[in-house]
Amino acid sequence: LVNAIKAGTTGTINGAVTVAYQADTENVTNKITVPVRLTISNLANVKVKVNGTELKTSSTASDMLSLPYIAKAYDLQKKENGITSFAVEGLKTGEYKISYSDNVNAGTVKVTVTGLLSYAGSVKNFYFKITPATVGADSVSMKDKVTVNTANDADASLYKDALGLAIKQELYTGNGKTTLELDKDYTVKYYYTKNAVTNKADAEKADGDNIAGNYVTAVVTVKQGNYNTATFVKSAEITKKKISGVTISVEKPSYTYTGKQIVPEVVVKDGSSVLEKGVDYSLKLKDNVNVGTATVTVKALDGSDYETDSTATATFSITAAKAEDVRLVLDPATNSYNKGKQVKPKVTEVWLGDVEVTNQFDTVHVTYGDNNQAGKGMGTLTISPKTGNKNFTGTKTQ
Repeated sequence: LVNAIKAGTTGTINGAVTVAYQADTENVTNKITVPVRLTISNLANVKVKVNGTELKTSSTASDMLSLPYIAKAYDLQKKENGITSFAVEGLKTGEYKISYSDNVNAGTVKVTVTGLLSYAGSVKNFYFKITPATVGADSVSMKDKVTVNTANDADASLYKDALGLAIKQELYTGNGKTTLELDKDYTVKYYYTKNAVTNKADAEKADGDNIAGNYVTAVVTVKQGNYNTATFVKSAEITKKKISGVTISVEKPSYTYTGKQIVPEVVVKDGSSVLEKGVDYSLKLKDNVNVGTATVTVKALDGSDYETDSTATATFSITAAKAEDVRLVLDPATNSYNKGKQVKPKVTEVWLGDVEVTNQFDTVHVTYGDNNQAGKGMGTLTISPKTGNKNFTGTKTQ
């Protein structure tokens, strides 16, 4: 140590001083060595001021500077997050550096001034406090309605994801909102209640069930730490589910044009449960006559387990019929043998089964065979669907 002092050495001198027991004592044994920090100048008279307030040198001072929790690290040397001024009195720039203990979370922050240059080896600690933030009721958000899910009968907390409860608060103007962390910053307990409630005691009665018209109630407890403790209660009404989630099975994916409304057999299921037409839902068909895509619409009925008038849809296709499957009716007055001349009978009607489709065929521009011999089957004519008609393909020869 003496040599270090003579040499003008600064910094920590390890093993500088040895403390040993006296030779004639019987109560102490062994010895220890301790380091000594040597400096040219020290920081004893240095002061640190923030926003004009002097930082305390005691970690237990009751009147130390307080700054609010902002979920970010405080850097006292930067003019941000409420810091308007910073000064280290007694030192010049370059003669010190600043470091911190935990300068993010609520609690006491140690600010260490470490000397440089002629102050090398000297340090001094100062303290300020980060105070917990207060969460406002408007920072707690949760959906006010949730669709009933019978799988959640035994545990209201199973609605957690559907409810989307969150706490977001702007801790300092301009920094945006901070999202509090579940379990770290707050806890939530969920209950079924008959009514919407606003206090913890009523929520904990848990007097409700997992049925439409009752409520899922969340009791939010903000933990003491970075935030002041607080309790918030929010309720969400359990509503009937929409019928849109059911499965609609149409008997066949495709049907051939018949000229009539096509009404397929339809089975509606919610999971493995088959719904009853007229009790759970009504059925409506659209575009189910002509070639194209037909739509089946299922609408929930009042009194069912589903939100009234909510709907679900399915489709099926209608494909063109063959023109060769139609039946032609000819005018007898134009269908008689004419002494070897070509006969051109007039088509008066066209039928597909028991549906007349005459207006879909070109009965004016008919193609005829020779038709100059008497007898059954001795003459032919061919007609085609009208241009643009999609309900038939091909031609009809009779």
